[in-house]
Amino acid sequence: MSHSCKVKSGWLIAAAIVSACGTASSADVKSAADTVVVTARYWEEPEDKVPASTDVIDGDRLDGEVTGLDRYISNIRIEESSVQTRVAIRGSTGYDTGLQDPVGYYVDGVALPLGGTQLPQLFNLEQIELIKGPQGTLYGRSSEAGVIKLESQRPDWEPAVSLEVQTGVTDGANGKEPSHVVSLRGSDELIADQLAGSVALRYEDTQGPFVNLADKDDHSGSVKNWSLSSGLDAQISDVTDVRFRSLLSEEDSGKSRLRYSTGTNATDRFTTNYNSQIFDDTQSAIHSLTIDHQMENFDVVSVTGLTNFRRDFRNDLDLTTFAIPETLLDLDDDMLSQEVRLESDRDEDLRWLAGVYLYKQKTDVDFTIGGSLALARSTRETEIDQHGLAGFGQVEYALSQDWSLTLGTRVERISKDGRQNYITTAGNSSYSADVSETMVLPKATLAYQVSDSGMIYASVAKGYLPGGFNYGSAQSASSFTYDSESSVNSEIGYKDRYLNSRLGFSAAVFHIKTRDKQIVDLQPGFVQSIANAAETTSYGVELGADYAITPALSVYGHAGLMRTEADKFDTTVFSGGSFVPVSRAGNDLPLAPEFTYGAGVRYVASQGLFGDLSVNGSGDYYFDSANTLKQSGYSRFDGELGYQFDGFSVSLVAENIFDEEIISRAVSTSSGTVVEDTAPRYIGIKLAANW
Repeated sequence: MSHSCKVKSGWLIAAAIVSACGTASSADVKSAADTVVVTARYWEEPEDKVPASTDVIDGDRLDGEVTGLDRYISNIRIEESSVQTRVAIRGSTGYDTGLQDPVGYYVDGVALPLGGTQLPQLFNLEQIELIKGPQGTLYGRSSEAGVIKLESQRPDWEPAVSLEVQTGVTDGANGKEPSHVVSLRGSDELIADQLAGSVALRYEDTQGPFVNLADKDDHSGSVKNWSLSSGLDAQISDVTDVRFRSLLSEEDSGKSRLRYSTGTNATDRFTTNYNSQIFDDTQSAIHSLTIDHQMENFDVVSVTGLTNFRRDFRNDLDLTTFAIPETLLDLDDDMLSQEVRLESDRDEDLRWLAGVYLYKQKTDVDFTIGGSLALARSTRETEIDQHGLAGFGQVEYALSQDWSLTLGTRVERISKDGRQNYITTAGNSSYSADVSETMVLPKATLAYQVSDSGMIYASVAKGYLPGGFNYGSAQSASSFTYDSESSVNSEIGYKDRYLNSRLGFSAAVFHIKTRDKQIVDLQPGFVQSIANAAETTSYGVELGADYAITPALSVYGHAGLMRTEADKFDTTVFSGGSFVPVSRAGNDLPLAPEFTYGAGVRYVASQGLFGDLSVNGSGDYYFDSANTLKQSGYSRFDGELGYQFDGFSVSLVAENIFDEEIISRAVSTSSGTVVEDTAPRYIGIKLAANW
């Protein structure tokens, strides 16, 4: 399968010219001279002093969705579909529909145990940090590909109110469909010099571009979401600060978004044909309590996290009007975590940190599928109890005035107990298993300070993705569990600022070797297991730049080149009436284009006109390991043009201006290719006010 590739060569050349100067490590352009502070290594430090591939984006730039990340960052692809949300960094992804993710997601210092699928609507954010490469030394499990950190806006210590209303239309299968988003935030000092608080509310009602032919329903891909973000900052004493953050989110979505693009049941773009009333409802709660106490020579930082995620959906998996029972899922996950860190003050020669982390998590999943002649009806009731304990440390030592060495390691012990009831018309069976492992995750980084603002660094790190349980397709104890995968990432990078800090430049070269990669394997009897049967290699280069032409006018760009390959990939497929072993060695990895790019120009003044025009895109990439389902290369244009008054602004927002045909997901079935369309053209008006 392929989609038309309408690449605008002139814009590609323009993007290449900007990116020839490099890629922006701070891709959403603040004033180029601004110091961007990050916590990628837990220490608060300027972004250009971090010897790693880091990207920083202002919190208000993603419009509620993680899909906006690829506008500003190279060598990533994003699947935000009705099935799952996942970010592929440098070609690294987990197995399809898994309960864990190789990318770590942190909201206000608290890990989301189910990865991108648990990620709530993004709003009320200060900034987003993306750190590429294994981050297991500091962040532990499920950070093999990198970490995405989201920090909420801090409460203000004086009265502040903001309101934003955005209304517009998407181009879909039934013409133009409405979308409305309202955000309101208030903040103030609650107790003089001691306590400040904030509350922010976001509500979205989007009809969506989809139409269901079976009942002419144009709400089949709708989204209704509300999110509530609150925070408290307390200054207990001159040496003790306490921060509380809470994010609640609930979303009710239409789930008839998948369609056949080939075969007798094929339909047009954004057009589905379901005979069932289906839905996808989620509720998410993320709470964090951070205590920062300054001792004489170091800080003690405690982060307590509590998360809950609930998902309930009904899906018409055959995607047709045939009278086949729906697929059902009911998932409930709770996690309590505690981290305590000791962080030294920085002196000329040495700084260090050490910490412990522990968590307890419980996951219940009921999954019912089938009902056709080809797939008998079955229900799997799965319970997973797990807990983990880790100790970690990191030391940065100045070898000389310009050279520094950072060494870190983490020892992590995870124990998981799983139980599953497998219920079919032929009878019931129950089985259980334990998955326990101890991992050592070292990292070493050597950095050379070439100037006051520039550095060259080289690092090597080990990453891993824990083993787990096959909740969706196991049929016995032998197909219920799978083992962990591990990887080694080597990287050389350079970052600097020139022309009185008006021009920023960064570059990185990386190589990743992954062993025992987790894949879905089909066994005789149509038993799907999760196997550790692949070895892969990824390598590439990333460039980026941002340049402040004037204090108000900036340009930015990024580019990435990448090659991924399955060195070893042995699996089994059903072909010609029998199960046949096949090798997919030499194939590209899914969601891994050979090149990605983006460029933009932004004008922001205190009053008067403002605007932002950007283009981003990629080369061809595949959705499957067999390399049969392809998204052709594309260029996507987005823009905003408005006028800023004193405390008030109005702007015109346009996304996917030229209506590029992009899909977020593709799957091959015996009845044809199934896809999910995404990124409809959107035109809207945004009104914002601040008091």
